[in-house]
Amino acid sequence: MEALVKYAPKQAGELFQYRSKTLVCYEYRQDEQYPDLYYSGSSYLNLETTEHPNHIAYYIAGNQTQCHTFRLILNINNVAYMPADKEYLLACAKDLYLYVFDRPLDPRIIHAIKHGEDIRFLYKKTNVSLYKKDWSAGAINGFELEFSIG
Repeated sequence: MEALVKYAPKQAGELFQYRSKTLVCYEYRQDEQYPDLYYSGSSYLNLETTEHPNHIAYYIAGNQTQCHTFRLILNINNVAYMPADKEYLLACAKDLYLYVFDRPLDPRIIHAIKHGEDIRFLYKKTNVSLYKKDWSAGAINGFELEFSIG
């Protein structure tokens, strides 16, 4: 499905620079397997200084000159910090939604983030979704929340 809007990679990649230089997508590059696909991702931003911090990352994708897919992924490794870190994801999701659609975040996404629930819908022919994926890594049982537009 054709995305509603497309943005220059540098502009899209620097959307969260005011929050943290870690959430910047610096190197927009061509995919080796799919030459029409270009992508970039930020480093993980650790949201705590604990042994197993929760962290968030930002990803963009598109063609050589324009981005049309945007993702925020929050990894929860420590549930003690989950409420505050969901609020951080929510704040970033509000920024991203406003950036892409020039309107406030849809209340369905706000509810889905707060409750960790899957949701998917179309807005102006553009996919908008939040997915929760449970996982375990050794002694850590965690999950990720992926907010995606495009």
